[in-house]
Order: sequence, then C-alpha cells, then structure tokens
Amino acid sequence: MEHLLLGVLAEGSSHEATLLKNCGLDVDTLRAHIDAVYANTPLSREDDPPLSRQAEECVQNAIAMITYYLTRHRPSAKVAPNQLILSIIAHPGNLRLQTAYPIRVATLRQQLIADMEPEFLRHSDKLLLSLRSQPARASQERHTEIHHKHHTSQENAVDKSELTCSACQQPIQAAWKYCAYCGHQPAKICPHCSAPPWPGPDSASSAAINSIKAPTLSHQPGLARHYYNTTNRAD
Repeated sequence: MEHLLLGVLAEGSSHEATLLKNCGLDVDTLRAHIDAVYANTPLSREDDPPLSRQAEECVQNAIAMITYYLTRHRPSAKVAPNQLILSIIAHPGNLRLQTAYPIRVATLRQQLIADMEPEFLRHSDKLLLSLRSQPARASQERHTEIHHKHHTSQENAVDKSELTCSACQQPIQAAWKYCAYCGHQPAKICPHCSAPPWPGPDSASSAAINSIKAPTLSHQPGLARHYYNTTNRAD
C-alpha cells in the first residue's frame, strides 16, 4: 500500500505531495522503505498489476470517509488525496511505516487534518479507529477456520479408514461384512474417536454374570407376599 503514497508523490506539484516531502516522506525514503519491507516478495511481471488487498482497503476506507458529505454537501463527496493519505497511514497493515517514521507520520497527519471540518474529522477518526480492531477479529476468524479444517480433516481420515480394507487397502463399502477382494472382515471403528468397538464380555465374565441368580420367591413366603401386594396395589 506504500506504493499509493508514491502515486501521490508522482503528481509533483500537488499540495499533498509537497506535504509528504516536507515531512521527510519523499520518493527516496519511501522507495528505501519499500525495498526493505518487500525484499523477499517476488515482483509482479504484469504490465498493469492489480492493487493488493490492503491497498484496495485503503481506497475503500477513503471512499467511506467522504460518505459524510452525501447527505450534507454532495459536491464535496469526492475522494481527495489528503483523505487517501489519511486512510493509508492509519491502516493496520501499515504499522511498519508508522514504526519506522513515527514523528514524520504524526506530523503529516496533523498537517493533513488542519483544514478539515470538525464534524468530518470526528466521522473520519471514528471510521479509522474501527480499523484497529479488524486484525484481532481477522485473527480469531483464521483460528476458527484452521480449527474447522483440522476437525474436518480428522473426520475425513476416519471416513477413509472405514471405506478401505485394512488388509488389502482396497476400497470397500460400509455395508460389506467381508472384503470382496481378499475376504477380510473389516472392523468397524467409532466415527468420532476411531476406537474399535467393544467386543463384549469374555467367557469368564459371561460365566460370572450367569452365575448370579435372582431370588426365588416360592421359597420366601414373606417376600412373595410383599411382591404380590406391591404389584397389585391400586394407584
């Protein structure tokens, strides 16, 4: 987005270009900053490369600033270079320029807003201030998206293991009891945690469970009478 400032400087004799030069943000300074920041970024080979996402956001924010005049003085609802520069130096993605030249950027901002209407300035400051919370929201959205992709990839891995024979690795159908390729009996797994099914009690456990006998009511008259009275009691 720093290239947008070079575009303003290219006008040469404009008021905003003069402000940039007087604040020490001339062509040589900005080009040196751009070369240092984007040293590892491959250059575009296009004759007319498109704007980056952040540069487009700067333009859109400048347009949002002048919407203040749409219901007040429509002829003034035009994006001026000073509004575009304010949008650029206030963008969260331009923190490197603000950190490298904090005094120059602050001085430039004070000179740009010197002749602005107080109400328009409050509108612009409120708009630009809201941009500072966007990186936190974007970070949270990226975290949520990454978590969703990770969860989805785990589910897809489980689905793939269910539809592949563990013996011959051939694709099988979920309804198959035996693999049609090798005859292996596929083991079903839990779709949530990939755990194998519980095999049930072994023979020793089954014998222990079967050895537990319920009380015989015929040999316990008192218990039988109580059971009869309880089950036949009118509600």
